[in-house]
Amino acid sequence: MSNLNGNPLVNWGWIGTLGLLCIPLWGTPSPAAERIVATYATLEVSIPVDDLELYAKQGHITPPLADYVQLLTPKRRQQLRGALLTQIELPPQTVSNFLYTPTGEALLQRASTVVQSKSQGSNPQMLRSALIFAAADPEGLTILSLLRHFPDGGIQVDVAQGVEVFQAINRLVRQTNAAIAAIQKQAATTRNISPIDYYHQPPSWQEPGTWRWEQVTLQLKDASPRRLQLTGQARSFPVDLYLPQLPSPHPRPLVVLSHGLGSDRTAYAYFAAHLASHGFGVAALEHPGSSAQQIQALLQGKVNQVSPPTEFLHRPLDVQYLLDQLEHLALEDPQFQGRFNLKQVGVMGHSFGAYTAMVLGGATLNFAQLRQDCSQLQRSLNLSLLLQCQVLQLPRRPYELRDARVKAAIAVNAIDRSLFGPTGLSQIQVPVMMIAGGADTLAPPLLEQIEPFTWLPGTPKYLALMPAATHFSTTGEMDRSQEGWPTPAPWIGTHQEIARSYLNTLGLAFFQAHILNQEQGRLFLSTGTVHTLSQPQFPISLIQHLEETQLKATATIPQS
Repeated sequence: MSNLNGNPLVNWGWIGTLGLLCIPLWGTPSPAAERIVATYATLEVSIPVDDLELYAKQGHITPPLADYVQLLTPKRRQQLRGALLTQIELPPQTVSNFLYTPTGEALLQRASTVVQSKSQGSNPQMLRSALIFAAADPEGLTILSLLRHFPDGGIQVDVAQGVEVFQAINRLVRQTNAAIAAIQKQAATTRNISPIDYYHQPPSWQEPGTWRWEQVTLQLKDASPRRLQLTGQARSFPVDLYLPQLPSPHPRPLVVLSHGLGSDRTAYAYFAAHLASHGFGVAALEHPGSSAQQIQALLQGKVNQVSPPTEFLHRPLDVQYLLDQLEHLALEDPQFQGRFNLKQVGVMGHSFGAYTAMVLGGATLNFAQLRQDCSQLQRSLNLSLLLQCQVLQLPRRPYELRDARVKAAIAVNAIDRSLFGPTGLSQIQVPVMMIAGGADTLAPPLLEQIEPFTWLPGTPKYLALMPAATHFSTTGEMDRSQEGWPTPAPWIGTHQEIARSYLNTLGLAFFQAHILNQEQGRLFLSTGTVHTLSQPQFPISLIQHLEETQLKATATIPQS
């Protein structure tokens, strides 16, 4: 493990284990837990909770705790103290509302196999009770307040289960590191053999362009027969349009932006403005069933799902209806006449939005893959499966969600492995750029982006990898009045400005190459000159080819 300490995924391994054992546990208080009892086969040892609290608050190591603390490095000791005291600011009603959702119950069920009641064994209801009352504690929701409110005299930790989880995390870390190294090596090889020095990164691609633009917001309502047939309900949603200034000699290409779960249409406003300043029209949609407002409603107890299964159908239908309406407005409204070329549309999506982009580009839902992967949900380290497996609640039927007007797609921090599998991804009919973060703990890059990249067909495809990027590195500042649940700082990461700059430049080059068919963008992406973007403190690599056999020769791919 020593050679991995510099990789962000190692921190994920440590914090992720802590999270699996503790964070998901945070819901009549009875006697508070007085001891943590660790069991392994016939062995049993215990640590007083008071000793943990004394260590966390004062750094004092009591004799019962000494044997365990000395096994940790000074850095790990500091992390342990911080983790014990870290407060999550959520009111008890909000915690309760979430833990009674199917997603919350799934997390509780999984956590209770490792952290159990000493007297009753695995008991998700006890964990839920402890979390709710800990959230109401004057000191806030922390691991220590959870222990104080656990309705049993002792918490029992199944060390064998914990070790199994930790070993699985370590395997995924090593395999991901090996895949990242292979991608970086391949990118460097492409750079070294590049015969082109002229097409270095043009400064204007990172900087705002010269086009003036205006922003217009539309409120759309779709009650079409197709929407009603597929989902059973009409749908209203807002769209922010970024309109390049008229007059223009030709209709401008259009790029549609699809946000992730719990986000909104402002999350990539910086990218929309960048594209608009370079002459692209942009439409940023808000998907009501998976937006920040949906999460607000969930935490307020107004809905009982993080996102309904029908959202996997609604999202692509939102984009299709938007394009239909823009075609209609181009005929009826002078403001929109001659504005957009709606036969050459690009889509950029983040996370759940990446699913939206790929399904519009031709990827097909794969129920067989979902049944296989979701049967192992309780053992999976892939948190995105909690969302993906909701598709199994939809009727089993072929869904034709592709839109022929979509000619190119960018998928950032995609969730796709189980939704599509090799069969579904092989159906994509447009150029795709996948952007992955090596420190993404919600959609693990090896499982959700790197290996799925090898399943894409031979149409132009690109994999951009930022080893230090998290799931949220490229997201911008959302409208705070619409913000959903708070995002922990480790999930956001550092150097967001650099990550956003990478997306601005690569996204612009990609859409110039594959929407406008401009050779300069194509050469920039294909000749290894992307390395001119890369900054040492937050590097990026870009490749166009990666065979599954190459990947498996480097690292055995775990199951999702």
